[in-house]
Formats: sequence, C-alpha cells, structure tokens
Amino acid sequence: MGRGKGYYDKLLKKIPFAQKYGVGFNHQLIENVPTEEHDISLSSIWTAEKTVMNNV
Repeated sequence: MGRGKGYYDKLLKKIPFAQKYGVGFNHQLIENVPTEEHDISLSSIWTAEKTVMNNV
C-alpha cells in the first residue's frame, strides 16, 4: 500500500468497466483499509479459503 505512486489508480480510471481482483492469503485480510479520494476499489479479493466481494 502506498508504494505505486498512483500508477494503477490512474490506469484503472481509464478503464472503469474492468473487473479488479485481488489475490492474497486469508491472514492478510483486514476489516478496514485506509483509502484516499483517488484510490480505486477492488471488485473482489480471493484467498484459498474465501472470496470477499466489494459492496460498493
């Protein structure tokens, strides 16, 4: 988080119809993620144990 200098946020604004998936480990999931106004949300996050859908 916070290391891409907004590269992916800028790219994804150009293709708003794209589905955006995150892949990680179950222990990496947290309840709240700090965001800024320019941040683009993921469509869902996948782990080996579950899928978390974005409610936005």
